Amino acid sequence: MTVQEKKEFIKKMQEKQHLYVPFCQATHLPFVICDPESFNDQVHMFTETGTLAEFTKPYEEEKYSFNMAEIAVPHRLQFLISLLTIGVNSIVLHEGEACSEAEISEIVNVVDYSKVPEEKRPLLNPQLHLSTIYFVQELRRPIQDRNLEKLAELEEEMCVNLVRSSYLFPIDVVEEEGDPEKKTIRFPYLKDGSDQMLQPIFTDGPELQRFLKGKKLQIRKVKFEDLDKYLSKDSIGYTLNPFGVNLVLKREQIPELLERFQKVEE
Repeated sequence: MTVQEKKEFIKKMQEKQHLYVPFCQATHLPFVICDPESFNDQVHMFTETGTLAEFTKPYEEEKYSFNMAEIAVPHRLQFLISLLTIGVNSIVLHEGEACSEAEISEIVNVVDYSKVPEEKRPLLNPQLHLSTIYFVQELRRPIQDRNLEKLAELEEEMCVNLVRSSYLFPIDVVEEEGDPEKKTIRFPYLKDGSDQMLQPIFTDGPELQRFLKGKKLQIRKVKFEDLDKYLSKDSIGYTLNPFGVNLVLKREQIPELLERFQKVEE
């Protein structure tokens, strides 16, 4: 992409009155596609709702489900930055029948955390987040429509990333009345459709903020191999990014994944 093409692309992003993005109902996130030729991980954006509908139609025939979101002008820069957080590297802009593609890192300023001390860096898991998105997009299609071979490949890639990653883990530290030295640690939890307890964990700050919504909790960074140490006796496991991919990791799956995939990581 030439300098002039970058300027034109950025201008369109800033000045188009309406820009729409298909969101996948399975992940509550933009629908992500891996281009078969460039292997870019893409999100597609449209100036017209009709063009968006034409784009999603073949996917809907394969039983993917969508919502449409309009990205207002003041939120477009933050939207592009958020795509980098989930591992997307490319944005494709459709203007009627014409379309153009840009590497997101070429049109926004990307913060370089390599010189920041590790303990002060924000936790980011773009590879994990992206592989989880691809897996969940396929998993939550109707059973008869799933591509089982593809699903197995996506699951294996995701599991490798799960085991190698660390997570943001919220805890509620309560001081006992009259004795601030005595503190009780409580684990926030959510309930699944069967009323069973799941503890939330998060890939990154933006996903954590979707949960916190003003809650004052302490946040710890926990490696996958240590997750079983933080499980409440009443919990059946964890939910990863409950307001996004909502991937359930049951208690018994954690040692199984470590046994199977930690060797791959080593």
